[in-house]
Amino acid sequence: MFSGNKIFKLFLKETLTILHIFLKYSNLAIYFENMTAIDEKYMGLAKHYATKSKCYRKQVGAVIVKNGKLISTGYNGIPGGIISCTSEQPCFKKLKDISSGTIVDTNDCRAIHAETYAIINAANREFSQSENVDKLRDATIYVTHSPCFQCALNIFASGITCVVYEKQYADKAALKFLRDVKIEVVEYKPSRIVEEIYA
Repeated sequence: MFSGNKIFKLFLKETLTILHIFLKYSNLAIYFENMTAIDEKYMGLAKHYATKSKCYRKQVGAVIVKNGKLISTGYNGIPGGIISCTSEQPCFKKLKDISSGTIVDTNDCRAIHAETYAIINAANREFSQSENVDKLRDATIYVTHSPCFQCALNIFASGITCVVYEKQYADKAALKFLRDVKIEVVEYKPSRIVEEIYA
């Protein structure tokens, strides 16, 4: 049986251990909580834009952020002024049962991917004089699915330096390419980050 003195010492030891852990990790935890909140905000926006896609096969959304500001948005689909996939003009890939991520040497698919659409929208946007230099240089793109290889090339060429994605697209070579050209690639899993900080 513990005496009152032993219980007090045990309580004091546990309290000091908890205080030490809190002081050691609190700033780190706050940093990751803020980072996670930012990622949640912009990935939530990317998911919102994905709902605007009329693609039969997959709805993908993307947003580009620079210096804490939303720069551009995009989703996969047919450019304005061209007839979307309908019963009269069906989806070529769906008709031919072509799996997602397969490169098709054809002009039948008229869709533009979300990442490329966001980059095009940024190019068409009016920026202030101070923003106009290197519009997308050092920006981050949040996208619901990891890019295909062509979109990865467009991301690299645009000057974007960080890609945050949630779901893995079939084209895994694109992520390797992005890492090879020193673009930061982040798989969006906020709950896991928070759990690790407080473990």
